[in-house]
Amino acid sequence: MKAKPTAYWTTTILVAFFMSGGVAQIAQFRANPHMTAANIA
Repeated sequence: MKAKPTAYWTTTILVAFFMSGGVAQIAQFRANPHMTAANIA
């Protein structure tokens, strides 16, 4: 019974993360970690 709610929340969090520009932040961080580390934190 626990598998479905876990999958639901994981998906919800991932969707919210991608919609909020999480991918862009990660790409920026990987490209230049020294410049963006302060912005992410």
